[in-house]
Amino acid sequence: MGKCDFTIQDLESGLDCSSMMSGIKKVVFMRKEDVATWPTHKTIVPGTSLMEDNVTVVGGTMNGTTFIPAMTMKSGKRAFVLFSKEDAGSLVYEGQGEKYSRSQKATLTVYNPGFKKALLGFIAAVQNASMIMFVKTNQDEWHMIGDKDRGAVMESNNATSGQATGDANGAEMTFTWDTVRPQIVELGDELADFLSTDSSQSQPDYGTITFEAEADTTDADSSNHTITIAGEFTPGDDGTLLNMVAKWGTQALGYKTASVVPDQNNEFTVTDDLWASATTATTVYVTVTTYVADNNGGIQALESTQTLNIN
Repeated sequence: MGKCDFTIQDLESGLDCSSMMSGIKKVVFMRKEDVATWPTHKTIVPGTSLMEDNVTVVGGTMNGTTFIPAMTMKSGKRAFVLFSKEDAGSLVYEGQGEKYSRSQKATLTVYNPGFKKALLGFIAAVQNASMIMFVKTNQDEWHMIGDKDRGAVMESNNATSGQATGDANGAEMTFTWDTVRPQIVELGDELADFLSTDSSQSQPDYGTITFEAEADTTDADSSNHTITIAGEFTPGDDGTLLNMVAKWGTQALGYKTASVVPDQNNEFTVTDDLWASATTATTVYVTVTTYVADNNGGIQALESTQTLNIN
């Protein structure tokens, strides 16, 4: 029996008690290079498998009440949600190629509102990247766009600020993927929930900062006022401490800075002049920034901020 020896199914109107509403309602994405293990297509049994089995991807298995995902991310990596404006996104499969060499082109179009730096930064980051996209339709099926061999790519984007004050502003983005067949994920809800969960297992651990700040303003001369910043840096498993900087003050009066050097117990204390000028204020903002080298050769900045009320 050949690989196309499926149990043929009638294609009726498709109308039943389930959702028949058009459009998409959720997109989850990740970089292809961040995927550790991949789901597989459902095993085809000639003569007994249904036509729909040919496009089914096994997202995982259930062990009692525990879902075991077939797809996992590399350490420190995770998937992200891409919001698309209601009724502005779509997923299309279009046939392409010469006779006997036919295939499908999947085209995902999304519209993300808000002409802001986060959106523009996303476009710049993925415009040449190979992506994996999970798309949930309004018929409650999850489509996987991209696979281990070939990811989805950004075909085009159109980001605009709008012209009139009532115009839409944001970006329409189109992603395409060439494939032999669509991929519908079995157990899709569990798979997507796993991928988009911001868990401690999927987030890099660069460390944490805790501190307390106190001001001594007992002297009548404000030039003798001091601030003491005491705290602790707890190192993480995914980074190495480079240096720390404390900053305090206000935007109107200016800020002062000082280097922070933790001791062998990772504790630190900084005492310095409170004011950057002769003028005083009732509120001072205190920030401790820690710079950490990550395991990928980059530098991460961790910040912790407090508001200090001056008596």
